[in-house]
Amino acid sequence: SATGNIFINDAGTMTLDGAVSAGTSLALAADGLIEGTGGSLAAATIALAPYNNGALDLGGSTLSGLQLSQSLASALDPAATVILGAANGSNANSILSENAISFANALVEIESTGDVTQTGTLSGTALDLNATGITLDGQINATTLNLTATSAITQASTGALNVSNLSGSGSSVQLLG
Repeated sequence: SATGNIFINDAGTMTLDGAVSAGTSLALAADGLIEGTGGSLAAATIALAPYNNGALDLGGSTLSGLQLSQSLASALDPAATVILGAANGSNANSILSENAISFANALVEIESTGDVTQTGTLSGTALDLNATGITLDGQINATTLNLTATSAITQASTGALNVSNLSGSGSSVQLLG
């Protein structure tokens, strides 16, 4: 625990055994993160990214790199703003959201210097997806969804956006679901 900020860079896999809390921000860049007994992360802002600009897999294990399971998502303080894909100068070069993953946080920002591909069910109150390109092939459940891409935003006809407020921009936007 710390009253200020905690910044951790780890080229290996970290095991979260017990509570880690910071007063303002907690930023963690690691190649792997495993939830141990009683593991939790708490701060006003929690940022997680793959160490050395690797891949981030939300809800699955298809991509090698940092994998964030539902149990780890549930270990994040629900009062925190969560930033996934950018921490301590490390940035996810690609993000895959697969299977079902849900966040209790008021705001979750998903950021990649490459593409974000969403194939499973992604749920949260407010979700911000920022990437070079965004492909939505699954289901998103959110009150607010903001999509920002420097290239295309696409959604397959099999995808579903269950949102109250949708905003965003991209070089082209094609939502077929």
